[in-house]
Amino acid sequence: MASPQNLDPHRDPRISYADKVTYPSGRAPTQIDIHASMVWRPRQSVLSSPSSFFYVSEKYESLNYIKILNKLEVEHEKTLTFHSLMMEDCVRICYFILAGILTGLVGVFVEGGILVVGRAKYSFLSQYISEHFRGDLPEFTVMAVVWSLFTIVPIMIGSALVVFIAPYAAGGGVAQCVAYMNGVRVPKVLSIKGLWVKSLSTICCVTSGLAGGKEGPMMHLGAIAGGSLPSALPWPSFKSDHERRDLAAAGFGAGIAVAFGAPIGGLLLSVEEGVSFWDLSLMWRSYLCILFAYFMGNLMLSLIEGQPGDFNNPDLLTFGKISSDVTEYELFEIFLFAMVGAIGGMSGALLIRLHVYITMFRKRFVNTKTRKLTESFLVGCLIAAFNLTAVMHIKSCFTWSNEPLDDHSRLEPSQLHCPDGQHSDASVLFLQTQQGIIHSMFSTVPVQISSLSVLAILYFIYINLTMGLTISAGLFVPQVVFGSVWGRIFGITLHHIFPNAQWAHPAKYAYLGAAAQLSGTVGKTFSILVIMVEASGSISFSFPLMVIVSVTKYVENFFVMPIYETQMLMMGLPFLPSKPPPLSENIPTSRVMSNPPLVTFPLRPTVITVVTILQRCKHQGFPVIEKDKDDKDMLLGLILRQQLLVLLKHQAYKYPSPQTFKQMSECLALYLKESRKHLKIEKIEVDPLYYDVEVDLTPYYDPYPYVVQETMPLTKSYDLFRSLGLRHMIVVDEENVVVAMVTRKDLAKYHTWVSMCRMGVKEMRIR
Repeated sequence: MASPQNLDPHRDPRISYADKVTYPSGRAPTQIDIHASMVWRPRQSVLSSPSSFFYVSEKYESLNYIKILNKLEVEHEKTLTFHSLMMEDCVRICYFILAGILTGLVGVFVEGGILVVGRAKYSFLSQYISEHFRGDLPEFTVMAVVWSLFTIVPIMIGSALVVFIAPYAAGGGVAQCVAYMNGVRVPKVLSIKGLWVKSLSTICCVTSGLAGGKEGPMMHLGAIAGGSLPSALPWPSFKSDHERRDLAAAGFGAGIAVAFGAPIGGLLLSVEEGVSFWDLSLMWRSYLCILFAYFMGNLMLSLIEGQPGDFNNPDLLTFGKISSDVTEYELFEIFLFAMVGAIGGMSGALLIRLHVYITMFRKRFVNTKTRKLTESFLVGCLIAAFNLTAVMHIKSCFTWSNEPLDDHSRLEPSQLHCPDGQHSDASVLFLQTQQGIIHSMFSTVPVQISSLSVLAILYFIYINLTMGLTISAGLFVPQVVFGSVWGRIFGITLHHIFPNAQWAHPAKYAYLGAAAQLSGTVGKTFSILVIMVEASGSISFSFPLMVIVSVTKYVENFFVMPIYETQMLMMGLPFLPSKPPPLSENIPTSRVMSNPPLVTFPLRPTVITVVTILQRCKHQGFPVIEKDKDDKDMLLGLILRQQLLVLLKHQAYKYPSPQTFKQMSECLALYLKESRKHLKIEKIEVDPLYYDVEVDLTPYYDPYPYVVQETMPLTKSYDLFRSLGLRHMIVVDEENVVVAMVTRKDLAKYHTWVSMCRMGVKEMRIR
């Protein structure tokens, strides 16, 4: 038996050139036609260089978000009743509730691990340094070894889990989730293996001392918990890309609710970050998911804290409550708030710009498992050395009673080098978890500005080293820490300039700096505003936050794109922004097809034709055509590559087309089962005896594809494609003859850039 990969269509007399590739014009394109289609670009666009940081990868495809209404599906729909639809809606709601509960449990595992391990680590280090360090070399050497082990070992464990078991679990995973919610099929984004690897790696990262947070991984873990439910449960009607994407979007928002204690902020972030096709029913179901995740997270963490059912504990999923005395402000401070927003925007833009160059350096030189582990080891050594040096050289002390610590019971400064009755600045800044540092910055702890400056400089370095490291790490909490530190420096400076002013409170500007830095890096406004309000409980301080995030967004967009959009472009993800390329109203849709020639199928192709076309091209969708009385190729519908592979695998050509309802139900169930598998034509064997047998595509192709006229402006076709979550859009002429096929990559390659009052469109290369 000959396998299909051995077939040579040039030597087989049964295959004509027209059988392999069909051109809409009825003739093969000339060199002039091909050259014209390759060089056509939107007005004022520039083709990116081969070495550009940004590109579109060929390996990513779109989700099948739109239901395939072929004959099998239509016959199945006829059997449904209102009762069955109501039952399906009830089961769907149960899916979302279960996704919220699972996200809450995963979040408790991650948060509980960070709390237990982090507190034990820093408590031990603080006590060890206070008791054993007396200034002589032997004790200092032992202490340096102990400190380094507590830093390097967790980093190496977290990095090794990612490198050897699940490389796709690296980073926060937010960019991949945003692309998935936008409609991109990202491989392994909902992997169960990635869930537990990311959970353990996140705990190791946060407790090691790296500038990595839990919130990005928690959003990814929530998306996995929701999107993987259909695979674990038996109902086949919920295994479609549509249901998975909706559950993943709800879990994404639930992850923020568990990480920050911000349920409404999580819901808004799901909408603002990347869900391009959204409706009110999905928002309601996502709200239920987030509600149960928030409740479960608080309930379980209250048990861990020894206060069952106490949801008012400031240590549970919050930044710590901000006192109402701190958040009072004067009218003239609006100008200071705008200044804080501008600093946050410029700081975020600088971090993003550095992240681009560091990432490209890593892609070029840190591209093997050994080098990735070596990089993690070196970063761990560097952070351990910097932190230990800072602790040894920061001699600032303060005297502070425990009375102001009522709202921050976990803040316990150590003595270290200081005399009896005083506490060390270094213990507040370097011997606490990230959550403890945030609590300290938002409180009245009198840390010196010199100590804060050391932490600000070191943390800026740590953020750049951690972003892109081969370990699971988010960037929300590190941005909050860094912003709160420089914001407190800003507030202390104001307090020194205006010593008698009640409004110049360092904790207030630490809070505003955290919001500015977070918004300046992520590039979001509404969701960041609500997250900061919910996580701090300061609803009366919403107006200053509105001023800050507005200024921050415009300042950041003046220089760079937001961090997640930048990461998606560097990964080659075909993300579609909310707006089409500017100045493209005069560009017809037929001109943007980037991979000619167009390949079509007749209604009844032979087996050898199907095999040959699938071997010779990588298209994922094919228009189905039929000759009319004038011998023109009239469009009938669309069939997917996956459907053809399923037909070949199960040898549908050996049997007559399904006619009865039972036969159609069996075919539909079989396709739903096989559609999740990654079938390849090279692994499917076809009996040569059946090469000339025709395959009837009538029951399988979708007779209702989305079709646009070739003269439709690119702006309208872009909006249609994005808002409906399409995968293929067929372009026809005035006689209904297919002239082109537009896919996500054809639209995503036009990247609109805005920088320093300049704007343009760059046509990225498809690699």
